[in-house]
Amino acid sequence: MSKKRVSTHYNIRDCYKHYKELSDNPVDYQTYKKTLESINKKMMEAIIKESLEVKLPCRLGKLSIVKWKPHPFDKDGNLIKERLKIDFKATKEYWKKEYPTLTMEEIYEIPDKTKIYHENYHSDGYEFKFYWEKYSISNIPGRAAYCFIPTRSNRRLLAKWSKNPLKKNDYYTT
Repeated sequence: MSKKRVSTHYNIRDCYKHYKELSDNPVDYQTYKKTLESINKKMMEAIIKESLEVKLPCRLGKLSIVKWKPHPFDKDGNLIKERLKIDFKATKEYWKKEYPTLTMEEIYEIPDKTKIYHENYHSDGYEFKFYWEKYSISNIPGRAAYCFIPTRSNRRLLAKWSKNPLKKNDYYTT
């Protein structure tokens, strides 16, 4: 974890304790947890598969998916490889073909070896990300310090959906 990041340490159990204090007839923890997980899963699926923009309660902002075309070239037309994302699977397969007698540890030691980059042909060169619009709507004090980090399963769902040939929805362009 980054030294600049501050962890809050709140989880579903903390939310459940608060819920129990406020509710006259609270449900048991397992029911509460399953309900919350189901709601979150359906909401994220709608954001990803239907391009839904969710307005969060209590003026916390809006959550959506945006797309953009990366600009890997500078003003002079030179390629800046740091702006490209490495396709690790394709790169390792290439290295195994290129250096069949070496182990992966030995390959890692080779300087300036060829890397394969994602080209995003499936999305016409666009990349996708979750976007939390917190500046125009939100009234949270110190909101610049907060960030939204989607779970790995939601990032994987977005990646899988963006490659789906039957996908009919589109996202906002930044």
